[in-house]
Amino acid sequence: MLKIIVSPIYEIACFSFMVRIGILTFHRAHNYGAVLQCYALQEFLRKQGYDAKVIDYNNRMLWKGYEWYKKEDVQFALSKPRKVLKRFVKLFFKWYQTVPRYYKFLYFQNHKLQLCPTSEISNNPFDLVLIGSDQVWNTEITHGFDVYYWGQFERPNKTKIATYAASLKRFWGNEELSLVSKYLKSLDAISVREKDVAKKVREIDPDLNPIVVPDPVFLLSVDDWKKMAKTPRLKKPYILFYQAMDSERVYEIACNIAQREEKKLVVLSANVNGRNSKESKSASPAEFVGWILHADLVVTSSFHATAFSILFRKDFYAVDLKAGPDSRLKNVLEKLHLENHFISSFDDYQKFPPFDCREGIDSIQKTANQYVTALLE
Repeated sequence: MLKIIVSPIYEIACFSFMVRIGILTFHRAHNYGAVLQCYALQEFLRKQGYDAKVIDYNNRMLWKGYEWYKKEDVQFALSKPRKVLKRFVKLFFKWYQTVPRYYKFLYFQNHKLQLCPTSEISNNPFDLVLIGSDQVWNTEITHGFDVYYWGQFERPNKTKIATYAASLKRFWGNEELSLVSKYLKSLDAISVREKDVAKKVREIDPDLNPIVVPDPVFLLSVDDWKKMAKTPRLKKPYILFYQAMDSERVYEIACNIAQREEKKLVVLSANVNGRNSKESKSASPAEFVGWILHADLVVTSSFHATAFSILFRKDFYAVDLKAGPDSRLKNVLEKLHLENHFISSFDDYQKFPPFDCREGIDSIQKTANQYVTALLE
């Protein structure tokens, strides 16, 4: 009887002394990679025994692009009275696709993420705030320098601020470097996702010592991801083609591979209004993971679709977008010795032997854990 009485008190006492970690990232974006990397970092930290919460800060300009209802669409439909019916029919077909996916993302964000208000940074202080992962330093996405993603907000002295796998697509211009240098120096620690970002940080200030850590999706086990994945209704074998940026050239490569393999091609786009198969057009984050998990083969130009393909040991082709400098795909493939899966054209198509990256993934998980542990010492 005594054990029954004491146990809850003991658990409450332990919880009150748990290290509190806040996560600042693009968790409100309706983007598969953005929400899944956030979920992964949260769950990884919680599995390590930390009280991890996602700080519900939202960059309004970033969020605006994901709203299903856009006032300008309605205004355009109404602008020509003679064409209003035709335009509204098109608009309703568009909403038929965007609304379901919008609310699936909203459900995931509100039920799978442990959210807390931004005010907790001051009112219920964290021991550590981690900024990232994702392209939190991409000033195009954040519409300029958003101070929250650079740790420039008021917080108690006890709260450390560091980045976790911060990334960006293109480097800062010369006119931005002085501000970048100032912000970087104010952080307690810096970790980035790519080697070239670490190199750039050291060039800005040789005294800074960024380390390279894995994207958070690699921090959870395959079993963890299988538990949250939703199985597609499609039962026959298929090849999944997923792209974050629409490219006709990459789509043609996927079509050619599907034709060679003699399997159905399921197309899923990050853009809800882009090219999507009827089976996948309104996929939720859990369904996105499920489409990759159950695919026979994956063709993609996306970093996160590549990452999940590696985790699930899927036969895959990561296709070069040829859209300017973006080393994210190359970095992860080099790290895990899978460079031959990176192709530029259908001419590079070949059958690959099965691969097993468990040892490499265990190593990068250890790096991530050591980084967080060192911050809290």
